[in-house]
Amino acid sequence: MPLYESTRGLESLKISIERIAAAYGFTSQQVGLSQKSVALQPSNDHQTATQLALIQAKAKDGYAGPTAVWGGAKKGHSTTLAFSILSAKHVVAHALVVKAAMSIAELIGYTDITLTLSSIGDQESRRRFIRELTNFFRKNLNETPEDLRALAAHDPLGAYHELVTRDNILEKLPRPIDSLSESSRKTMLDTLALFESVGIEYTIAPHLMGTPLVQSELLFAVTGTNKKGEKEVIARGGRVDDYARKFMKTGLGVSMAITVPANIEYRDHPQILSCFVVHVGEAAKHKAFALMEALWRAELAVGQALLSDNLREQMQLAQKNGATYVGIIGQREAIDGTVLVRHLTSLVQEPVPQTKLPAYLARKV
Repeated sequence: MPLYESTRGLESLKISIERIAAAYGFTSQQVGLSQKSVALQPSNDHQTATQLALIQAKAKDGYAGPTAVWGGAKKGHSTTLAFSILSAKHVVAHALVVKAAMSIAELIGYTDITLTLSSIGDQESRRRFIRELTNFFRKNLNETPEDLRALAAHDPLGAYHELVTRDNILEKLPRPIDSLSESSRKTMLDTLALFESVGIEYTIAPHLMGTPLVQSELLFAVTGTNKKGEKEVIARGGRVDDYARKFMKTGLGVSMAITVPANIEYRDHPQILSCFVVHVGEAAKHKAFALMEALWRAELAVGQALLSDNLREQMQLAQKNGATYVGIIGQREAIDGTVLVRHLTSLVQEPVPQTKLPAYLARKV
């Protein structure tokens, strides 16, 4: 049974998705993307093209700091939802888009949900990889499929992309993750450390493919088992710095997209948040991230600002989003497992164990 069908009152899929989106920082109004804007993107994959259309639509607003945006494009009787974070340097942005997609995958009924990832690195990494491919094909031309030999000679990267779509990948075929620059290796290791810290399980897929001249650094794919018992890729994404650079000075962006089996109509106004969780310090950031899942599963409309490390800015965002309560996690709360709950109108506040926060808020709102 899909998760949203088991919730109180059989709430609509749309509202359930909005609640998950808000929990992972996507509190802005959804962007409705036209089929034309998606079709014009440099990718034949609908999920990737939807991400790019969203970035193109929102990048013109010119974001100086990290900003989370989301929207969707209809495809037949389904909707492809894209979640993007622009101008974000902190690797927590990777966890936010991934977790939003994985949570929605569970919501619509997938099981055995798994995240696979890889890295194709920055421009320096890709130059290294192309050199490795060139040498590989030169030395292994006779083992290369005959129909790819001419391509391998003048476009080794193109031949590589063709090879990894086939079942008979050549042994010892170079892997992009083995050619990473120091900077790209650090980005990948920092991301893996964060995923482990916040409980996102993953496997590394060395030959996961990206879209040339669009994606860079990290690539993500979410797989799961559908109702027929078949394993399939549910969501795709990764860093899209190369594409974002065309529209933004920062040239930074990370994105994920997932297709849901329904036409999602967008409301004019986002949900009013029951609680907004703010943090002070890196340890508190990880605690706040872990708390989000428990809160949205308790059917609470919650939000956070994990992309910001400024307490005043986080409090302003809580008020802007109309939250009734603010849950504050500082260094002390991160250690003792509590959260300081403040009513934004009366300013009355009290400490509450983090494990009991969902039940506490459910009684209050």
